[in-house]
Parts: sequence; C-alpha cells; structure tokens
Amino acid sequence: MKKKYILIAFLIIILVFMMYKLIEVILFNQEISKLKEYKIKDGEKINIEFKYKKYNYLITNYNDTISSYYNNSILLKIKKKYYLLGSIKKCDMNSFIDNNKIYVHCIGKNGNINRYIINDTKINKDTIKLDYSDTPNISQIHLKIDNIDNKYIYLSSNVKMDDKVKEGNKIRCLMNSKKCKYY
Repeated sequence: MKKKYILIAFLIIILVFMMYKLIEVILFNQEISKLKEYKIKDGEKINIEFKYKKYNYLITNYNDTISSYYNNSILLKIKKKYYLLGSIKKCDMNSFIDNNKIYVHCIGKNGNINRYIINDTKINKDTIKLDYSDTPNISQIHLKIDNIDNKYIYLSSNVKMDDKVKEGNKIRCLMNSKKCKYY
C-alpha cells in the first residue's frame, strides 16, 4: 500500500514538472512571436556570440555609410533565425559581457558605460556615469573595458592626456560609488 502512494506521488511530481516545462515553452514562444525577425545585412559582421541560460545571442555591426560610426544590433538566435532585441546606433563599441549583461563604451564619445541587461527575449538599458575626477590623465573617449567583477569596472586607455605623467593607462571604478582610481 505504501509503495502505491509513493508511486502516485512520483507520477504527480513528474506530471507537474512536465506541465511547468510545457507552459514555459508556450510562454517563450509567445514572447518570440512578438519580436521582429532580423535579416543580417550585406557587409554586416557578427562580432560576438555568447550563450546565456539556454539561449544564443549575437552582437553584430554594420556601417550605413551615412555616419563614420558603426551601428550595432543585439540579436537572439533560435535555430537559424535571428530576432532583434536592441540596437546601438552610431557607436564604435568596445564591450564586455558578464552573463546576461553587456557593458558598452562607445569609442570617441564620452566616458559613460552603457549596460544592456538581457532577460530571455527582453533587453533593458541603463547608463553608468563614472566619476573620473581622480583620474585626469586617462582619455575617457578611448576607453577599453578590460574586466568587470562584483566590485569594480576595470578600464584602460592607450591614449593619455599627458604622456609625461606616469599614471593614466589603467583605472578601476567602484560599482557602488562610480568613483575611479588609478591602479
């Protein structure tokens, strides 16, 4: 008798799990149906491919000949189809990917870092405005994102404001205060 109840409980657990997975697939397919299918343009290059959870994502770039800056697309790839999640217009970008977060610096613009957070089929953007007051020798428009951890954003630049000053190539900025220091 006890074995019968254990077997029934086990079957109920399996059934609930299968129903949960089916609902997850149905909801995901509904979200995809709301997205615009994307065709890669002639001359468009795939810069970065990465996987988060079970989905594949791409970052592409292309030049539209109207601007000297590149245009970029953040895409979701399912089978052989691409879906547009977001665009980064007029940005020669330097980027760093940390799980589902894409950190972007647009070279030649300002010293801000844009963060794009991917949540399956949606993308949210915010801007990290860093305080460079203690790092006057770093060129904010030529930044390269070297690394990111829980505490810091690590940046570097091959261009210094004054080559006679030793400091200026590498800085790290606290995530919570946004204050940057040489290291």
